[in-house]
Amino acid sequence: LHAPSGIQEFANLEQAAEVAEREARALAEAHARDAGAVEVRVEVVRNDTVAKGKDGSKVFIESEIVATALGRPRLGAAETQG
Repeated sequence: LHAPSGIQEFANLEQAAEVAEREARALAEAHARDAGAVEVRVEVVRNDTVAKGKDGSKVFIESEIVATALGRPRLGAAETQG
């Protein structure tokens, strides 16, 4: 797993995908909140790339995890300079 937190190795693909999805979800939500969003909702999509080997077997190539955060902007009183 290559993530902003570093590189980790897993023996199981599903375990690695779960960790990656958790990290992606947390990062997307943090970025949205930093940008001023409230009531943030995060959608995560996983796309696996699998090739067919010469013997017909499936060969895992990569997983791509994409997290998208949605939220409405925080509404508040506008600051005025005077």
